Amino acid sequence: MFCGGCGVTIEGSQAFCFSCGFKLNGQVSANLAPPISEAQNYVHPNSTDAPRSMGFIETIKFSYINYARFSGRASRSEYWFFYLYAVIGLFVSSFVGGFVGGFVGAFSGSVNPSVFVALFYYGFIFSILVPWLARGVRRLHDTNKPGTHLLFGLIPLVGAILLLVWFCSKGDDGPNRFGPAV
Repeated sequence: MFCGGCGVTIEGSQAFCFSCGFKLNGQVSANLAPPISEAQNYVHPNSTDAPRSMGFIETIKFSYINYARFSGRASRSEYWFFYLYAVIGLFVSSFVGGFVGGFVGAFSGSVNPSVFVALFYYGFIFSILVPWLARGVRRLHDTNKPGTHLLFGLIPLVGAILLLVWFCSKGDDGPNRFGPAV
């Protein structure tokens, strides 16, 4: 027989599918196609939606490949390595902008060096803004909280503390409503 949620072969009398976490309650199916309602929310365990530990370079590549993907879950390492990349990038972009602006300003008196600082700095901010928001939403999903909780950051002090606690919290061990665990 097969799981009614993902179509994986079920052996014995299991209460939950070992693959997707679908509550079986004796609901095993003879066909491989999951029901329509479950198929819409189902994410295969081997998909990139599952949170996994990532290194620094892998996180940066993954973030720009999945630039605006707000669905799924993000591990702590994925979130915090991207945060580190953003902080380093902001320092480097302001330094490079200042260096280029100073160099150009020395040779032409008509160009304001601060224009180059702003160009590099804000250019970098715009390149990371959407992935950073997506990472935050996906990190909240890993702790089984909706992405709208990211708006708590607008509440002075309390919102920042809440988000910090949630971003540092360990994600759900098993599958949750936002996807499977690895």
